[in-house]
Amino acid sequence: MASIMQTTSGRKLVKNIVVYALCSMVSIILLIPFFWMLSASLKPGYQIFKYPIIWIPNPVKWSNYVDAFRAVPYMLWTKNTSLIVALSIVGDLVSCSLVAYAFARLRFPGRSILFALLLSTLMIPQQVTLIPTFLLFKWLGWVDTYLPLILPAWMAYPFWVFLLRQFFMTIPLELDDAAKIDGCGYMSIFCRILLPLAKPALTTIAIFSFMANWNDFMRPLIYLNTESRFTIALGLRMFQGLYFTRWELVMAASVLALLPPLILFFFCQRYFVQGIVMTGLKG
Repeated sequence: MASIMQTTSGRKLVKNIVVYALCSMVSIILLIPFFWMLSASLKPGYQIFKYPIIWIPNPVKWSNYVDAFRAVPYMLWTKNTSLIVALSIVGDLVSCSLVAYAFARLRFPGRSILFALLLSTLMIPQQVTLIPTFLLFKWLGWVDTYLPLILPAWMAYPFWVFLLRQFFMTIPLELDDAAKIDGCGYMSIFCRILLPLAKPALTTIAIFSFMANWNDFMRPLIYLNTESRFTIALGLRMFQGLYFTRWELVMAASVLALLPPLILFFFCQRYFVQGIVMTGLKG
């Protein structure tokens, strides 16, 4: 019996070593572009595309980050992006949680059909609705404003609704019944019981929303015309000239733009993983 247990534990150890080795190799491969970007942000311009690749800059030019701030209104673009991201996250959390609560807890005619129609909109490519949406916002006079970038977040994005609905359905209905006995209405149940229990799912949606809006390039490119209203993703194009591009400044600005999502994920990764795992437990 002891020999069998030793053999089993030995196989498990070998399996774990192989799995960790493969994961480490894949991680290193995926991180190579990030390391190159970080290295290029600290190089003189003539070393960036030199072959063989110079991974360690010589000399190290920290002034590239200072020059990136001076070359363009980077702090203004950061402020603009932060405003759009903050209002979009609030809109996603409020609208999606309310719609998901209705689909998960309330009983009304046609609920399943409406939920299926909501999910079916995910199959419509964004390019199909791009021109009609632009014409609508232009007719409303919202072009070159932040409204086309913020307002859609308050309309309940279907995928976030799906995630929250799946999470709400994992919460026992007995909690709702107990709250009704105590005199709670639907909104009290939603605010006092479901939302506190849904922190992992809400954190997951907040991270997804942050990433989508922080890195969004297409919509700001279409709706924003004034440079003072640019976002970071759109503003990075200003480093690219018609005949010459200072790639060291592009890389330095890109590293700065990458830091907020990276920091957010490291601080919230526990809730993020928990929210992803628990949103698919019940259909």
